[in-house]
Amino acid sequence: MLGRVKGVVLGYLSEDNPSAVILMQGDVILEVKRKWIFGIKCDLEIASRMAKDDNVFLLVYRNGSSFF
Repeated sequence: MLGRVKGVVLGYLSEDNPSAVILMQGDVILEVKRKWIFGIKCDLEIASRMAKDDNVFLLVYRNGSSFF
């Protein structure tokens, strides 16, 4: 990654959260549904337009590399 990573850092995820299977505390969400995330406001805006059962395509940064 070039320079600083910009996105939303994940805080606490409860064990019963389905996302906890893949995501970890400290991961940085870079994209949601192919839209760059530059802060929590962007993330909340996208999340507000999604249905509860929608599948979400994320780009995540962890330990120096990124993955979908």
